[in-house]
Amino acid sequence: MLVLLLAAVGCGGDEYPLAPVSGTVTLDGAPVADARVGFEPVRQGESLEAGPGSYGKTDQEGRFSLKSLHGDQGAVVGPHMVRITTFQTKGSGPAGIEVVAEERIPARYVDGSTLRFTVPADGTDEADFELTSN
Repeated sequence: MLVLLLAAVGCGGDEYPLAPVSGTVTLDGAPVADARVGFEPVRQGESLEAGPGSYGKTDQEGRFSLKSLHGDQGAVVGPHMVRITTFQTKGSGPAGIEVVAEERIPARYVDGSTLRFTVPADGTDEADFELTSN
């Protein structure tokens, strides 16, 4: 679901400057493992496109690094809406879809996310998200 959403954000990658982005995700102070972190560029000014989205997956310590949808390291420079989810499914077709990981992240960080992050031109290793259950 997140990948499809990010794919709709923008096409083409060469005209959008990228910068390396990494950070951590915690929930109530504990690292969140196996979460997907999606950065969706926000349109600025009169631009019709904001550029390709970027994504990453957290490790056991909650750390992640982003790659653009085109496979390049980093994210488009500028403001982003950020979505974080742990929900996973597998399968499709007649056999149906099997849920393999339940959502552990509060909805306000997933759908209609309130999280924002501005990627600086020189990149950052401090894209840290300290989420709370309340």
